[in-house]
Amino acid sequence: LHGPAWLTDPQALARTAGQHLRAVVACFLGRSPEARPVHEQFARGWRLGRRATDPLRRALVLSADHEMNMVAFVARGLSSVGANMGAALLAAMCNVNSTFNGGATERVESLWDELTARRDLRGAIAARLDKGQGLPGFNHLAYPAGDPRAAMLLTLCSSLAPLPPIASTVESLTGWKPSIDYAFVALRRALGAPAGTALTMQYA
Repeated sequence: LHGPAWLTDPQALARTAGQHLRAVVACFLGRSPEARPVHEQFARGWRLGRRATDPLRRALVLSADHEMNMVAFVARGLSSVGANMGAALLAAMCNVNSTFNGGATERVESLWDELTARRDLRGAIAARLDKGQGLPGFNHLAYPAGDPRAAMLLTLCSSLAPLPPIASTVESLTGWKPSIDYAFVALRRALGAPAGTALTMQYA
């Protein structure tokens, strides 16, 4: 799949974009492409059951509505100089595992495991900060007042399963609010999705 750069008809573009999306989702899931809605494919592929389909749909919409992150910027930049859709998409996906983008969810996962293994959550957070280690998943530079997408996702998570008070403890200590990376890790855990799928949900 590549989608020629000269393709401008809206309906033809939509069909080609749909083909590309199905191919990306199939790669994430290790399955053949199918026309089923993406959130249903994830719920089925991860064996999460029907209760997961609506939360997944909401999460995907929130992530897609972000407009201009670095992944989207790369795709748009290449498209603006005549690259075909497939090339632009491939270059964008190469950014997914960068530290600032998809790599952030892996660091949040590690932080989550580290903090929940400690009896004194507040002390564990303070100890990290004293060592200058930082807190991945908090204090998003683009959202100094808090990431509204994260707030919505965390509200959704709280209706699915009890979560440790990491976010509230961090905020009480530092004033920092959780980012979308933290929220997707929370959603993955609340749904019982396989390890590593927070990144998939965020960038599919």
